[in-house]
Amino acid sequence: MPIVIGLTGGVACGKSHFGRELSRLLGANYIEADRLAKAEMAHNPAVRNALIQAFGPAIFLHDGSLDRNHLREILFSSSEAKRTLEAIVHPAVRTRWQTSVSSARASCLNLVVEIPLLFEVKAEEFFDAVAVVASSETLQLQRMMEKRGLSDAVARKILASQMPISDKVHRADYVIWNDSHLDFLMNQAAYFADFLSRPNV
Repeated sequence: MPIVIGLTGGVACGKSHFGRELSRLLGANYIEADRLAKAEMAHNPAVRNALIQAFGPAIFLHDGSLDRNHLREILFSSSEAKRTLEAIVHPAVRTRWQTSVSSARASCLNLVVEIPLLFEVKAEEFFDAVAVVASSETLQLQRMMEKRGLSDAVARKILASQMPISDKVHRADYVIWNDSHLDFLMNQAAYFADFLSRPNV
């Protein structure tokens, strides 16, 4: 029976690696809310104009692309700025992934939707199950600094701005713990895909 999975977790926990592999194994379409958000900010005139109105023209570079470093500074300077951004971008993103969920159900297709703020935006009801990819805070910080080139201060601010991973784990239907190497994470994706493919899951 086709299944629609909501995937979430903490920053630098390996959500996308896990989600892509799980989708491949399930023969499922894979949607990343972050990619949808980037597309909306890059190509949706209404969203772009609203961002300029809220944050000024410096939010975009001369080539028209989003200045992510400038945006990060704005968001860290004010919780109100973060709420403003979410109010502009999230409705458009939500409409897109909800349309995909409805289409998958109508076509009896498997679907995995990765939404970093899945619990925060109360999206649980749209999915047959929610899986959380989690790891220790120490490892999250290490990955952000080593793989994303962020400073310790910026990495800690990012963590502090998010729902605690323990809360997400508590609310999840399934938990994937990623404190090891990538091969181990891929093995968990294979096990989970096999589990989901069994009758009556």
